[in-house]
Amino acid sequence: MTKPKLPDFVLNLLADIQLDSQKSRFLRRTLFLDSSTPSKPFFITVTDNRAPVCSNTTAYLRDESEFKDKLSPIVVSVNFSLAVLSTSVLPPIIHGNTFLQEQIHILLDCGEDNICIPDLHLGVNWKQTEIGLWL
Repeated sequence: MTKPKLPDFVLNLLADIQLDSQKSRFLRRTLFLDSSTPSKPFFITVTDNRAPVCSNTTAYLRDESEFKDKLSPIVVSVNFSLAVLSTSVLPPIIHGNTFLQEQIHILLDCGEDNICIPDLHLGVNWKQTEIGLWL
């Protein structure tokens, strides 16, 4: 006996990314390059072919004259949810961890001239746990 083939599906997810999320909106030190805002929604389409879905974006650190706090880490958070279109069909359910939070510590490379240059990088890999989708 062969297994019945499951129907093809496309699932739309919304990933809401918040930069410097521990600070109030007006005190945030990092902004997305393309929008100059500290938050950004990403729409992700997942299909049944199980191919990884990747996305890159660039953010920048405001000029040091615009903020005083250079010691506390910059917290980046991502929250996933379903981008459900209104239909008469029951929507799928997400099961598992849909929230990720990482910290960027500002480490300064201060040379002999006492000029400090920050070099910030954050890479996030969501391999800690899988998100289960119940259809």
